[in-house]
Amino acid sequence: MKILFIGDIVGSPGRRILKENLQRLKKERKIDYCIANGENSAAGSGITFVIAQELYKAGVDFITMGNHTWSKKEIYNFIDSEDKIIRPANFAPGLPGKGFSIQNTPFGKIGIINLIGRIYMDLADCPFRIADQILGNIKKETQIILVDFHAEATSEKIALANYLDGRVSVVLG
Repeated sequence: MKILFIGDIVGSPGRRILKENLQRLKKERKIDYCIANGENSAAGSGITFVIAQELYKAGVDFITMGNHTWSKKEIYNFIDSEDKIIRPANFAPGLPGKGFSIQNTPFGKIGIINLIGRIYMDLADCPFRIADQILGNIKKETQIILVDFHAEATSEKIALANYLDGRVSVVLG
């Protein structure tokens, strides 16, 4: 299975480029599934329901978020019911939405985990500990696991990638 991950789609210029190129790129590269970080897709900060639908129509199959998840208050109206958007799993317990998902694809199930770093970011729970908790559940259903780690510090990204090496398919973000 070929999975395309698109980093932050920023505002209307990013959405325009996506609309103009994604379908062609998926066809040329034989992409089976497309995941995009959409946390900056609404005017550079946050996402709205209409914009999420626009991303899906352009060819995005699944959306991850990050530190700007709550920038558009409208997200509170749909994040719990939307099964193709996740927010960082290590946000405070009790917040709306979910931090991981298992998606059915024509090629089988894939697990997608969204985590946020702690260095130079707002407070969040330990991404290492939360990853361990989630992996206990996901590994029962699929061996294809993608982790979008939305972090500022390269050292933190490398540390998590090393920590999860051999237990997930890819760590990116």
